[in-house]
Parts: sequence; structure tokens; C-alpha cells
Amino acid sequence: MSKNLLQRITVALIGIPAVVWICYQSGDWLRGFLLLVTALGAYEYIRVVFRRRKSPARQGVGSALGAFAWAITVAIAALHLWFGISVALTALVVALLFLGMAQALGKETPETLFGELCELGWGVFSVSMLYPFMYHVREFPAVDGFHWIIALLAIIWISDTAAMGVGMALGKHKLAPTVSPNKTVEGFLGGVVSAGITGYVLQLTVFPDTSVLLVVGAAFLISLVGQLGDLVESLWKRSVGVKDSSSIIPGHGGVLDRFDSLAFAAPALYGYLVLMFNK
Repeated sequence: MSKNLLQRITVALIGIPAVVWICYQSGDWLRGFLLLVTALGAYEYIRVVFRRRKSPARQGVGSALGAFAWAITVAIAALHLWFGISVALTALVVALLFLGMAQALGKETPETLFGELCELGWGVFSVSMLYPFMYHVREFPAVDGFHWIIALLAIIWISDTAAMGVGMALGKHKLAPTVSPNKTVEGFLGGVVSAGITGYVLQLTVFPDTSVLLVVGAAFLISLVGQLGDLVESLWKRSVGVKDSSSIIPGHGGVLDRFDSLAFAAPALYGYLVLMFNK
């Protein structure tokens, strides 16, 4: 057994029960955990973005602009977690306005400055707004939020594992060759099918009073959005020339590497629950 695989298994054996326990406790436990994930993810994103910039004054999270982007990302996530989606969206709009004005004061070419603004703006938005939806799924008033958040985690993990296994065994057609050369159409479909089967089993065992079509539909959505969200993360990493966002999680890379599928699937599931149950 390789050292990397041993690290991955050890972290999973410790991390998965810990995350499940935090989701069960919910409240400030879950809020605090998601805020920590956001803070680490924002650090990873901004560190990578600024590390490749040519001007020494604009490199590193320690620069004024990098520190500002990190601070507003964490602040927006905190507002999202403690005061709700609408407050966080308002803060995001205001923050992006100030970020744009700060970029406009730069000395580089307009093309460079606008490209950097788009890159930073995407990071602020995606890191601050997506992760907190796990809390909103857990606390969704019309359903058993704990069971749905566990279903979300289980479907993501099973779908990702199945996609990798099917892709390695049967994969022939590249899904996104320039973004993630190892991902195949066959693996993608394997992940979606495994998610549907997982959803069916969950309906029989965890959600017996919920329509099987509703649960399986949610499973398909989670797998589809989760796998495509992973591609978005790969797109960003390819564009900046890094394999992992960091090495903070042994054997798994960084926070952005480990939670990329979840970051996209959580808001998708929340929207699905709103459409299906808020009637």
C-alpha cells in the first residue's frame, strides 16, 4: 500500500465520522466548521492566484488586495451562515463593487486588470456563497435536514468513487480532455447511475415516506452537478498551472480539492428542496 493511499484512508476514517457528527450537531458546530472550510479555501485560492502575478507588490495573501479579498470572502460566508442568503448576496454585490474599484487603481494593462478582477471575483463568489448551503440544507424546515445532508454526502462520495472505477475499467471517450484528461464519458455516466441506485436505496431505508422519484431525482441532480463542479475546479487549477490547491489535507490535497463537488452540489440540492417542498 502506497503512503499516499494510506494517508487518504486514514484521513477518511477520521474525517467522515467527524463530519457526520458535526452535521448531526448542526448549529454553531456546523456553522463554525463551514466558516473554517471557507477561510482555508479562500486562503488557498488567493495564494495560488497571487503567487503567479508578476508584480512583487501584488503577490501573496499578505498583499493589501489579497488580504482584502480573503477578508471579504470570510465575512460574506459568515453573513450567509448567521444571517441568511439575502444578506450575503447584498454583501457580495457591495464587496465586488469595492474589489472592482481596487483593481481599477492598478498599474497593469486594462486587459490584465480586468482578467484579474474576474478571477478574484469568481473566487470570492464561489468560496463565500457555495459552502454555506450545506448549513441551509441541514436546517431546511420542511424536511429532515440531517438525513438529507447525510444523503448528500453519501451520494457525492459513492458517485465520485463509481465514476473513477468505471472510468478506469471502461473509459474510452474523454469527457473534457483539455480540462481533466483522465475523466471519461463512461465514468461520468457510471457516477450518475450509481447515484440513482444510491437514491433508490436511500428512499427504501431513510426516506420511506418520500416519493421514490423525488429522492432518485435529487440523487441524479447531486451527481450531475457534483461531477461538473469538479470539472470547474479542474478548469481553474489548469488555468493557473497547479495540480492541488494546497497539501493541507494529507493524501487529499487542499480544501478546494476535497470539497469541490460538494460546494456545487449543496446549493443545487437546496434549490431542489425549495422547489419540491416549499409549496
